[in-house]
Amino acid sequence: MERAAAVKILKESLQEISRLKQLPYGNREYALWKTRLEENIKTGLEEVDLAVLEETGLPVFIVNNYTTAAARQSHYISLLDAYNLNIEKIIQKYESVKIENKPALPESRQPRIYISYGKESRVLSQIIQFLTALDIESLVIKNPAGQNRTVDDQIEYYLAQSELVIILAAGDIEIDGRPNPAQNVIYEIGLTQRTHPGRIICLLEKGTEIPAVIRPQVWEQYDPLNLESVFLRIVTELKNHGLLLTVKPA
Repeated sequence: MERAAAVKILKESLQEISRLKQLPYGNREYALWKTRLEENIKTGLEEVDLAVLEETGLPVFIVNNYTTAAARQSHYISLLDAYNLNIEKIIQKYESVKIENKPALPESRQPRIYISYGKESRVLSQIIQFLTALDIESLVIKNPAGQNRTVDDQIEYYLAQSELVIILAAGDIEIDGRPNPAQNVIYEIGLTQRTHPGRIICLLEKGTEIPAVIRPQVWEQYDPLNLESVFLRIVTELKNHGLLLTVKPA
């Protein structure tokens, strides 16, 4: 990941703090936000920035049966305030000088894209094959019971590792006689709009309806028999986020 892209993600993470403060201590969204923040620093910035992030200046907080909910929430808010200041420090560090790009990712770490889908299909297989040809790792949930995680845990685990998200919204179910995406896809659109704002490629099968409240930032209608526009959109987004520096020859 290029440093300019990593700094942009830091700014997006900063904007999420006010919303996170409205959530209770121990919520899952905070854990996912923190994991993505750390992963962004590791892959796009410098190791020393992780130390800066963790310099909260707060005393060790021990939770036991006597710790009140108010005390837990107070510590949670203080932690977010500390992270807010530290993220601003890291951003200022890179904006005060000309940003020089770090190599996109270490050789041992391919860029990763999480793919949300309803039913396995030829389109899903073609997208995975295309990403593999670009040296991009596809993260898909094929075995909901695997790895001793619940489905929600698996989704969050994969999202925390992903630079981008692809939503494959095919007409997998019918509602009032009209094709609609599977319910898990609708749920994951809402989730990823919070975890990956501006980093979602939403692919909508032609003729498929989707709730009007869903407004992905990147929207592409596709014909299952011709995915050229889909592949072009994916390449464009990879380039925009500094994840596609070269294309492997066929």
